[in-house]
Amino acid sequence: MTDERAKIAARVERLLGSAPVAWHEVTGGHTPAGRARAELADGRTVFCKWAVHEESAKWLRDEKRVYGELQAGFVAQLLAFEDDGALPLLVLEDLGHARWPPPWTAELARRGLDALAEVAATPPPPGLPPLAALEELFHGWRDLREAPEPFLALGVLPPEDFGRVLPSLVEAEEATSLEGDELLHLDARGDNMAFLPDRVVFVDWNWASVGPAELDRDYFAIHVHATGGPRPEELPVEGRYAAVLAGYLAFQASLPPIPTAPTVRPAQLGHLRFALPWALRVLGL
Repeated sequence: MTDERAKIAARVERLLGSAPVAWHEVTGGHTPAGRARAELADGRTVFCKWAVHEESAKWLRDEKRVYGELQAGFVAQLLAFEDDGALPLLVLEDLGHARWPPPWTAELARRGLDALAEVAATPPPPGLPPLAALEELFHGWRDLREAPEPFLALGVLPPEDFGRVLPSLVEAEEATSLEGDELLHLDARGDNMAFLPDRVVFVDWNWASVGPAELDRDYFAIHVHATGGPRPEELPVEGRYAAVLAGYLAFQASLPPIPTAPTVRPAQLGHLRFALPWALRVLGL
């Protein structure tokens, strides 16, 4: 056992009263935070997530706040949280037995949308930021209008096609409001959604905010299609935020790689390759 894991094990034993006797690494997702399922001496299994640097510590604190304040079937059960002021540790119920898409089926995609409707119908915990406070993240097409070279280097659109559709994409982005009063997960992807026989449980709530539920639904539809599932047109979504989300993905994918999270930019580019054609179809371009 490494020194880091020994320290985590000691913290888990102190919090839960039982020592980990086996660890199972959890892969997938894009967070640099440490993640593992722990088997405890008393027979329980739990999911452990711990910060590895300052930014991941902030994400864990934000995530814990939702677990602590939101009691709902779509939220993983919080078992323990310890914040030592530097690298917090979060312990949740073990969902390793759940189904984590992909692969997607039409039925799973619709269950995911039903779960997002349940999220949206739940009063947000006090103090969550409004989506409008993150507005600069959704200026993708406007930002690329000023400096298109990094995006064009991705090879997603030829320069002549980019010049043709950009005005319409900018117009759609500017005309789409981020205002709303519904609870958003804001990262509804298969690796953040545990499908159990009777419910869908969301994890990774560090981006939770308040805004229009359609944005969550449209992003989920993009993710489903980008990871092998049905096209958005086959799902009950309207695509109102298709252009906004395509702009977000286009700008983010064109940024330099993130050293501590090297899978993020490739994943954004992979989603963009499905999001942009959908946005163009929605706009009739």
